[in-house]
Amino acid sequence: QAAVASPWLGLLALGLDIPRLSLFPPSDNTGSSTYRPPPRTREVMINGQMVKLKYCFTCKMFRPPRTSHCSVCDNCVERFDHHCPWVGNCVGRRNYRFFYAFILSLSFLTAFIFACVVTHLTLRFHTYLVASNLTTNEDIKGSWSSKRGGEASVNPYSHKSIITNCCAVLCGPLPPSLIDRRGFVQSDTVLPSPIRSDEPACGAKPDAS
Repeated sequence: QAAVASPWLGLLALGLDIPRLSLFPPSDNTGSSTYRPPPRTREVMINGQMVKLKYCFTCKMFRPPRTSHCSVCDNCVERFDHHCPWVGNCVGRRNYRFFYAFILSLSFLTAFIFACVVTHLTLRFHTYLVASNLTTNEDIKGSWSSKRGGEASVNPYSHKSIITNCCAVLCGPLPPSLIDRRGFVQSDTVLPSPIRSDEPACGAKPDAS
């Protein structure tokens, strides 16, 4: 709708009751020079405020409030917002809501595609780690490969089978926790440091001799 709805008001809106005046003298043979062209601007009252209406020489009419002439479409557009090259149409009063729905849905689609790409890359990377029985740290450091220029070595933790590696990482038994959550923490006893014999005691004056 944003691309096919016609927002134009000028030459395509001949049925509207809009004053269409000519600023040029009529072509008669009387030779009269008393012709006065109509003013190029008009003023109308809108909500207690005067609004100036300009005359469009192309569409031959006074532009309604908030109307501008689009140089691309060569027509006056009511409540002209802008000419969008992506939809190939002017955005105005009759299609602004469809344009807003278009960019809103496009924003949601962009966020959805970005989330899918990030999820795909992350899931694919960690699926590779699980199938190889590697950790992210080992893969980045290249512990069992020649990524850092060293000699490639065999991963000693791999079971030589993708299924076995997946079962070992995802379905293997969990080791017991080494933290005793019900135990009591014993406070460390801080022993005072002994005073050296060659240092003066606190408050004692050093020997002047």
